[in-house]
Amino acid sequence: MFNPKKIFFTIVIYISALILAAALFMGAREFQLVLKYGHGKKRVILEKYGSPFLFKAVPNSSEEYQFWKAPIKYNNVSVRRNEDTAPKPAEGTTRILAYGDSVTLGVNVSDDNTYPAFLEEIFSKFSKKKYEVLNMARGWSPAYYSFFIREDIKALSPDKVIVQIELLNDLSDDTLALTEGRDENNLPLKIHGSRNILSWHNTVLTGLYLTGHFYERTYLYTNWSRKYGNELNKKNPNTFVNEEKGPNYFYTVGFDKSFMTQKNIQMTSFTMFRTLKGMQDLCAKNDIEFLLLIIPSRKCYDDSPHRASAQGILAHAKNLAAQLGINYICPFEDIYSGGGKDLYIDFCHLTPRGLQVVATSLFKYYTKK
Repeated sequence: MFNPKKIFFTIVIYISALILAAALFMGAREFQLVLKYGHGKKRVILEKYGSPFLFKAVPNSSEEYQFWKAPIKYNNVSVRRNEDTAPKPAEGTTRILAYGDSVTLGVNVSDDNTYPAFLEEIFSKFSKKKYEVLNMARGWSPAYYSFFIREDIKALSPDKVIVQIELLNDLSDDTLALTEGRDENNLPLKIHGSRNILSWHNTVLTGLYLTGHFYERTYLYTNWSRKYGNELNKKNPNTFVNEEKGPNYFYTVGFDKSFMTQKNIQMTSFTMFRTLKGMQDLCAKNDIEFLLLIIPSRKCYDDSPHRASAQGILAHAKNLAAQLGINYICPFEDIYSGGGKDLYIDFCHLTPRGLQVVATSLFKYYTKK
């Protein structure tokens, strides 16, 4: 005898069983991926924003990267520094917050061989005033720094702020930083997309992330997004960015190359400098001196097919900064006279000698004022 209720409940049971089996399978697969890849650097989310795209190192922690020769130590406020940092600088001390990506953090260099550490050392040797330079490397590009600086200037009472950029790296990072709204200083109000995200167990994942929802913070989604990005580029190869033959080079992880179009890059350059101008305006309102540090790429000095493009991007950055009234320094000549391409580890990261040259350029800038 036909029984609609029985058939309905049977279908519900089968569907529920399939959903449960799929959930168990995905959970087991996620756990398997965590065991295999989940031993990366731990991070903590910036509390005010609660965004998985805004995070910093765990306070009082240290870490070693697989391909980096030097371990990194973070102090009580997640700054790469051996000494703890008080909320306010000591009396008579000028505090400088130095923002940036891995160029500022320092790749393959010890804690005392980063450019902020060199700058503090040079001040201590050649200045009568006492300076404290804090390595605030957190985030990937200005879109991210703009959220941290709003909290840090209240928590750490700086006198000066430096923001470092290197455009062949930062333009691609900012292109994938999806933001919403602008505040009174023209700084973004929300970030909901990135190339990097904090996983559900607080390690950094790299993929294509558009919302920050929980499922994007899994290894399963990360693997899928990377495969999707690779397939997208296979079907529609990006002719604008060709690291081997073409004139244009921007840092990519392969699966994100399809998003590095000429239109996106050009739009990002304007929004990036609008954000930098907003950071300077925020600092001015708090009586803090702001300085943009524009680091040239090694490709500005070598004989690669990207040289003319890299130099053009550098000139464009300086023009944008000048047009917007952003205080900036570009140590192009100092790096050139100090060794040029030989002062780099790769296309953007500097050797200890290169970082020392940058610090010396900054010292000359501040002491000539």
